[in-house]
Amino acid sequence: MTPTFFGDCGRHELLILADVGNESAWGFRVFAYDGKVLRDLGEIPIAVWGDGNMESAIPFVKLAPHDEVIDLTFTTDVIKDPESRSQQPLAAKDARYQIGLTSIRAK
Repeated sequence: MTPTFFGDCGRHELLILADVGNESAWGFRVFAYDGKVLRDLGEIPIAVWGDGNMESAIPFVKLAPHDEVIDLTFTTDVIKDPESRSQQPLAAKDARYQIGLTSIRAK
């Protein structure tokens, strides 16, 4: 697992985005830590094109806290459901997720 930590994330003390896949399973999981409990909020099945293969999209994540949720967007075009039959390219503006207290949902 390769974690990346984000502080000051609305009602979450800390958000952790982690690549947990291998070369054939891309995407990342979102974990939230509130000072006492670490919660697995779910997976975001997104990658980016690298030099001939897919790479982690975490370096291209942008977080924007709003009241009860955090908007998660990307600063570059991405691949949704990489390495699957439903794999599809998405423009950065179309790849949007919302992180709540206990889960993630596509917007």
